[in-house]
Amino acid sequence: MNDRGAARPYERFPAPPYIRRLIEEFGRAAVAEMGAPSYVHPNPAARWLAWRKVAVAARLIGAEPIGAALDFGCGVGTMLRFLASHARTVYGADLDIAVAQRVCADHGLESVTLLPADRIEEIGQGSLDLVVALEVLEHVDDLDAALANFERLLRPGGRLVVSVPTENWLYRLGRRMAGFRPGFHHRGSAAVRSRLDARFRRTRRVCIPPLVPLYEVMAYAK
Repeated sequence: MNDRGAARPYERFPAPPYIRRLIEEFGRAAVAEMGAPSYVHPNPAARWLAWRKVAVAARLIGAEPIGAALDFGCGVGTMLRFLASHARTVYGADLDIAVAQRVCADHGLESVTLLPADRIEEIGQGSLDLVVALEVLEHVDDLDAALANFERLLRPGGRLVVSVPTENWLYRLGRRMAGFRPGFHHRGSAAVRSRLDARFRRTRRVCIPPLVPLYEVMAYAK
């Protein structure tokens, strides 16, 4: 399925020079699982893939106003400014929110509330219109518990947008060629998709690239 939509193009955020400063300040190891090195990778194909996933997710979210949104695994905040421009309330959650705190402070994202990932239960049940989980569900130890949390937090009709690597042979080869370490993920997109399909109604699926996909970006509704 193609990813054409009426939403305006995603604007890269934070800017690559700023991301490089974050890597220098916090250390590559601290931001590796957040995908930060991919956004500034010396290989242009790797950079394109990193930003393309975020852009496709933004298109799937669309341009309509949102009441409350959660960016689960917000990392270096690539979705936070976009969500803040569409939603009245934005939450960002990650295992380590120090990097996102710096990004929000430096870019004036005062409307974003950041929480450690194990405290998202503080968000009211059925209070979210949107949950975004980009490049995170492959890392989660207990995927069923995470999806149950999303189901609890989303209102009826609420939406979920995720991106997940396929973990196919081409993806694994690409990771090695790009210099990323193996054993980074618990599962690939097929396993995540099957769990999501059991709990939510899938509305869109975009493969990047289309013929031999390295990533899937999917939209669901509760």
